[in-house]
Amino acid sequence: MSTPKLSSKIWNFFTINAEDESKANCDVCNKRLTRGGRNARSYGTSALIIHLRSFHHSEYDEYTRSTESHKRKRDDEEDSKRKHSKQGNLDYFIEKMTPFGQNDPRKHAITKSI
Repeated sequence: MSTPKLSSKIWNFFTINAEDESKANCDVCNKRLTRGGRNARSYGTSALIIHLRSFHHSEYDEYTRSTESHKRKRDDEEDSKRKHSKQGNLDYFIEKMTPFGQNDPRKHAITKSI
């Protein structure tokens, strides 16, 4: 049996049951929970998250903090990629399309050259 990729932060609080990989053991209370689905491709973490939220409040708070931190980091990376992209973003074009103010020297220079 191959070891599945456990990328969710919820796995900091659960381990896969050694006898039945469709189950997970809570590391806090040792309760055995289903991972959902009928086969390995459809296993999920929703039941694990609900268990943590319902029975282990401080651990659930820790889980949500870690997922929020991970999401912020991912969003920051995406923003950075967008800013450094050669393809402009909508905000950039809207900013560039904003008309010059009445006293802007560029407006006077353009008007004069027309």
